[in-house]
Amino acid sequence: MSDHEEKTKADGAESVSTDGLGGTPHDVMLQQTHDELQMALANPAHQVYFRAGLLACREYMARFVEAQDAGIAASIRANWWPALGPDMGAPRLMLWGELTEGEYGEPGFRSKEPAEISPTLEALPIALGFLNGHMTPNA
Repeated sequence: MSDHEEKTKADGAESVSTDGLGGTPHDVMLQQTHDELQMALANPAHQVYFRAGLLACREYMARFVEAQDAGIAASIRANWWPALGPDMGAPRLMLWGELTEGEYGEPGFRSKEPAEISPTLEALPIALGFLNGHMTPNA
């Protein structure tokens, strides 16, 4: 047993397991709470707003440096995490064709299902709202 473990035992404190593989009932409860919170962040709304923040920040930084160095601004705009899906460019409104399939009024025309629309696409107009000041918190 290490000196730290002996001192901890002597002080009457228990060590907290961080491996999630068991421990005291309190450790298990903490791990369950942690897991529930992590799962809540997997909600599609969180994914959309996370990406909106990234898109707005990326564009805001690029605009900030653009007057001094257009190359750096272009480099900032070119950076994206591939794991978040394709880079859809600067914040903007969504296009009709990105939300539908087929030609309006023709057989086979339909609106895309939510699962067919990426969180990044949904984030574009929200990010535009952030940049335009339309999404400020209530005072």
